[in-house]
Amino acid sequence: MQYQSQLLLGLVLVLDALDRLLNYIMLHRSIKHIHRFRVMFLMLFSVVFMFMLGLNPVSVGKFIGSQFGLAVGMSTGVVENPMNKLALDLKQKEDGLNARKKELDAREAWIDDSNNRRDSLILFMGLGIWVLFCLIMINFYMDIKKRKKIRLEMKNNVRVGRESIKI
Repeated sequence: MQYQSQLLLGLVLVLDALDRLLNYIMLHRSIKHIHRFRVMFLMLFSVVFMFMLGLNPVSVGKFIGSQFGLAVGMSTGVVENPMNKLALDLKQKEDGLNARKKELDAREAWIDDSNNRRDSLILFMGLGIWVLFCLIMINFYMDIKKRKKIRLEMKNNVRVGRESIKI
């Protein structure tokens, strides 16, 4: 009895493994079919799209082939000689001088801008100093006027003890 139960258990395990294997194979096949359907749908969509644009696959293939053909090219050059070398050096020096000139122009513009700010600052400071000078002169004038008034009052008043008498 024990032998039969072990055999039955082994058979169930084998059948379970076979079922898993078949499920895996079927899943793999169904995924492969889904992928094929996806590729076919993409091709059908591309053909319909080209038809809607008025293109045919042959003309598109020719265009793509000609574009790949443009990638292959040829270049020519002149053998280096003293004249070519001098012209190249002169061109490089001109480019360097042009770059330095642009840099100097930018510096000059910055300096002009800072000078304009400095000029306006000097103007405001000068105006402030002039206003202070005017206020000080007014203060001196008022002090002189007040002193004259006090002197005049002092001449007119005579003090006797704590009391002042007007004359």
